[in-house]
Formats: sequence, structure tokens, C-alpha cells
Amino acid sequence: MKRPPTAHPRRPNSVCRRPPRTRTEAAVELVKVEFQRDRLRRGLMELKRRGQLAAEELRTNTRRADQLLSRLAEPEGEPWP
Repeated sequence: MKRPPTAHPRRPNSVCRRPPRTRTEAAVELVKVEFQRDRLRRGLMELKRRGQLAAEELRTNTRRADQLLSRLAEPEGEPWP
């Protein structure tokens, strides 16, 4: 009778990862942390840009809605251009 394959050991949680034991491990960890930092900075810049675009679109739509409301508030006797 065959035995089922053994499960791979689970990787430890990165939050409680052990401190590097050698300079090489520390250098590798530093590179990983720097890449993650840069990725997060790029993500924040993209979110800021998208937020600015959304705010501009909101202002444009608010102005357009105000214009349409003022047009609808005019008496009906006047012709629309």
C-alpha cells in the first residue's frame, strides 16, 4: 500500500521572521525591503494621481449639474438654444 505524499512544511510568517544571521542574508533582506518600499511608494503616487483626477471630474460634474439645474429653473416660455 502506497503512502500519501508528505505535505511541504509551511513557511514561517514573514512578520515574525528571524533576524538575518549573516551579512549575505541581511543584504538580501535589505534588497527585498527596498523593492517593497519602492513598490509601495509607486502605489501611493498612483493613488494620489487617481484621486486628483477623480476630484477634477467631480468638480466638472458638479459645475455641469449646477448649469443644468439653472437651465431647468428658467421659465418654460423661453426657447432653448
